[in-house]
Amino acid sequence: MIIAPYWCDPQHLGQYRIERFVRWLSASGVVVTIIASAEQETFSKMEWGHLICIPDPLGIYGKKSDQRFSSNVQPKHAFVVKVRRRLRLLAYALLSPDPGVLWARRAMRHPLVKEYAGKADAILSSSFPESVHVAASHLAFRFQLPLLVDMRDGWLDEPMKPLLVSSALQRWREGLTEKRILKQASLITVTSERWKKMLVERLPFCREKTVAITNAYPPGSQLPHVIKKDQGRHLQLMYAGRIFSSRAERKIADLLHPLLEGLPKAHGNLIFVGDLSTAEIAGLRSWEERFRAINWTIEIRSLVPRQAVLELLTNADGLIMLSSSQASIPAKLFDYLVSGHPILAIASMDSIVGEISARLPQLFVAEYENIENATKRIEQFINACQECITYPLPDEFSDESTRQQFMAAFFDAVEKS
Repeated sequence: MIIAPYWCDPQHLGQYRIERFVRWLSASGVVVTIIASAEQETFSKMEWGHLICIPDPLGIYGKKSDQRFSSNVQPKHAFVVKVRRRLRLLAYALLSPDPGVLWARRAMRHPLVKEYAGKADAILSSSFPESVHVAASHLAFRFQLPLLVDMRDGWLDEPMKPLLVSSALQRWREGLTEKRILKQASLITVTSERWKKMLVERLPFCREKTVAITNAYPPGSQLPHVIKKDQGRHLQLMYAGRIFSSRAERKIADLLHPLLEGLPKAHGNLIFVGDLSTAEIAGLRSWEERFRAINWTIEIRSLVPRQAVLELLTNADGLIMLSSSQASIPAKLFDYLVSGHPILAIASMDSIVGEISARLPQLFVAEYENIENATKRIEQFINACQECITYPLPDEFSDESTRQQFMAAFFDAVEKS
């Protein structure tokens, strides 16, 4: 059984990871039951098992409207954004570990969920949000099943919730919950070796049962057919996704200042594609004049479905990302790899992204706090873009490689329990 309230939202990053787990388990003969959120209570038989949907009292989860991909959607008024932000902070203060705990409690008490939990061999939950682990922990304890905890991000390590940064009381409260659940867990999976290191240093009892299983580029991925580009064509550099991060404050300047200093004074286009906030769009617009001075334009495009994004990436000359995390490997990196194009990461060399770049020639890391370093790395990145270098797909992040790691850890944990 997998607790994944966001399963019905195909654009949710967590859905991509759970989709891999379901596909791998099903291929190995494991019948999967997913507990998800939807507008209506439903039970469906699926090719891989069963889908039980429990309505979310707060409407946090579920499939989002296709209007998200419409260029006609207007940015929310600043006042509305401010009010919603304050209500969100209040909800996180009152509901621990997060507002999703109301759905989690409803799901874990539902008769159909309890019926299928009683038939399961293990309970798996994947955060963020951490409230999924509350439901999974309860069901695993009640039915004496092995608990498998998947942490796409840290809980108390580099926390995504502002309240965990600002409130010692909240850290203490959630720290107790995290420690109890992880002690109960038979297996803990994280998405990088750096996450594992940080977790084990803080909670040594996790050492023997924690396995790093990264995300992966899509199965069956092949490098696109390379078309020789016109030498007079302007360089097209693309950034996909949000700029600001939930985990730590990132500034537009962290991304654009190194580029302004390092890009050649030749004609080129910086293209941003994604569900950008009003603040992000305004931030980008404020830099347009400075980039025009070096013959570069900033182009902002609306959010499009993931498959369309993958196609756009192949048409660019180079790809750009920003990472302020020490432990997280940005999800966009795995989509970027499939393009075969050079990738510029504005990040710290001490981070996991910097560590990966040492064995991934496709990835150029420029440190935003070291402009001299950044300028040199951006120059190398631009040269690779101009030479139309195509990089091979790394086996390390392939679907098959991560499948083998996950299935070995899964069956080992279940058999030992």
